[in-house]
Amino acid sequence: LHNTTTETITPYGEIDTELSRWLKQAAHLARVERAHTLAITGKELSEQQLEQRFIARTKDWSQVRPEWGLANNAAFVVA
Repeated sequence: LHNTTTETITPYGEIDTELSRWLKQAAHLARVERAHTLAITGKELSEQQLEQRFIARTKDWSQVRPEWGLANNAAFVVA
């Protein structure tokens, strides 16, 4: 399951440790890429700090439409 507001990926069932590491790395890279569009300075933050900033946005009621960060998305893949 891909949470598009936090860029986290939650697998259903057991997955390989290496695959889990890849998914976490991909999620981090996606957060770094999106951080500038959300006024989050991602390059100075650690991986955990950046993830916490994204999670904090999901709990902020002033963020009426957190999905608007995906407005420039050019592709959508369903597997």
